[in-house]
Amino acid sequence: AEQLGVSRDTLRTALAMLESESLVRRVRGYGTYISESLKRPRITFLLPCAETVYTSSIFLNHFLQGVLEEAQRNNCEIETLVISPTNDPADIDWSKLFNLNAESRVVVCGLWFQKIFSFLAAGHCRVALIYDTEILSEQSAKILSRWHILEKKTMENVRRMTERLFRLNSRRPLLCLRSLNMETVRQEVLELRKGNFPDTEPCFIQIESPFLAHDFSAAHPDIMKKLSESKFDGMLVNDPDAFHFLRKFLPDAPCGYIDLKRQRDQGADSRVFYSDFDLQGIGQQAVRTLLNPSAGSSFQEFHAEIHTWQANDLKPSGNRFNIQPENRNYEQN
Repeated sequence: AEQLGVSRDTLRTALAMLESESLVRRVRGYGTYISESLKRPRITFLLPCAETVYTSSIFLNHFLQGVLEEAQRNNCEIETLVISPTNDPADIDWSKLFNLNAESRVVVCGLWFQKIFSFLAAGHCRVALIYDTEILSEQSAKILSRWHILEKKTMENVRRMTERLFRLNSRRPLLCLRSLNMETVRQEVLELRKGNFPDTEPCFIQIESPFLAHDFSAAHPDIMKKLSESKFDGMLVNDPDAFHFLRKFLPDAPCGYIDLKRQRDQGADSRVFYSDFDLQGIGQQAVRTLLNPSAGSSFQEFHAEIHTWQANDLKPSGNRFNIQPENRNYEQN
């Protein structure tokens, strides 16, 4: 205290903080010692771009929150690395990665990071990759076979949500989706039609983020005309702005809303059904997997839950549909 010019209370607080981080250990009656042999596991969470992630509720409120909670529960250090100043996978700041090695436990969200996969593999890092169902390059697939994979079955979710639209008697639904491979979506839905729904004619529209109503109107005059003429009888969306914009034209049509629960949207009504992934739980599972010393490579699938509103909240419009929540069956009137 004399050397540093601080009070004893300040010194005790500082030592308590160091002890909570396992950097020092206190032995009653003997003193305080540096804990060189005590190292807390470190979880590294890779971020593509600080600005992008700051505005992303998905990362901050869900994946990352789950990682933070599980890391704290297991007395782990947590670090986040921003590896691209421009959010461009071709513009990687490699210096941010040089400290990663065989002792590193790294959480990676998405195939945006494919360019650094070889680097992480060469450093023998323990990696938990969280990603949506996507087509992998041969090189990436070979690397991923040695990692812990947590796969969100997004396309399965789209298929199930579209099937529910069909079962709600929607024959001409509009699928207006963001940040998904629309060709893959088209193949999934067309395969679904071949089975029990050959009389359906879905329309596919891919939107960019953010959704701008005037851009949509200018880019899709044919869709706008059909909307104004009420030619669509249902829709599937995963963007809140697109939901509110399209809902004005289809107020009485059934609507499938992907990730409504996550968006906490207050504009939903009894004609809306929605799905969501337990993103926070996936983040927690990623940390648990990385901390398991006996776990080699692993693969886990995560499926979205689909929710419906209660029957007493449902107000059928015309002769479109009726939902029975007790057994989740859908009956056409």
